[in-house]
Amino acid sequence: VPRRVSESFIEKIISMCPADIEEIKESDLKLVYTPLNGTGNVYVRKVLQAIGQKDTVIVAAQEMPDENFATCPAPNPEKITAYSEGFRTMDQVGGDLIVATDPDCDRVGVCIYHDGMKVLLTGNQLGVLMLDYLCSVKPPKAGQFIIKSIVTTPLAERVAEKHGLKVINTLTGFKYIGEIITKLEQEGRTEDYYFGFEESNGYLMDPFIRDKDGVSSAMLCACLAAYYKKQGL
Repeated sequence: VPRRVSESFIEKIISMCPADIEEIKESDLKLVYTPLNGTGNVYVRKVLQAIGQKDTVIVAAQEMPDENFATCPAPNPEKITAYSEGFRTMDQVGGDLIVATDPDCDRVGVCIYHDGMKVLLTGNQLGVLMLDYLCSVKPPKAGQFIIKSIVTTPLAERVAEKHGLKVINTLTGFKYIGEIITKLEQEGRTEDYYFGFEESNGYLMDPFIRDKDGVSSAMLCACLAAYYKKQGL
């Protein structure tokens, strides 16, 4: 990728950060990140550093690209088996959560310890947390809406309704959300888009592209985790 494209992409992601950088710094969030031997490594780390997330530990065994995925035979953030090395790292250095991006870095997942148990948040749970957090720190404007697939949790509709957001349900597959974004762009209405997600760990917090994005989603995970940690939650 030409450097100017990479730099422009990273700058755009950082500009979308919904959190106050000083608040992230003060939260003392400790984040374990794994790119699952894929492409997210450089991009996610640069973005996290830029938004003030200073205590990030990279899962060393999965840091560099590996086409054989020797450390995770199923490099899928929807599967808890993909987090084995992440939990090993967390056991060694501590941490509040594990954030994983899939090999092509368009999907993101989160694992935590809860009551001493390893817990993988489902794509639905993480999406609802993201939506609720965004509504708390960036109140929706009149006429804005979320887009979700028809198989994605109806709980998202409850959260949206509470904050005055409309909901558009579309067929399964992020390309259908992308098609709506294209139509909005053609009509000059991209500001009506608030958030889009599907249950298979695909999220998009801004209509700057027409597909799910793991880099901005990893940033969003760090923001919401810092936000709730600061509140003692």
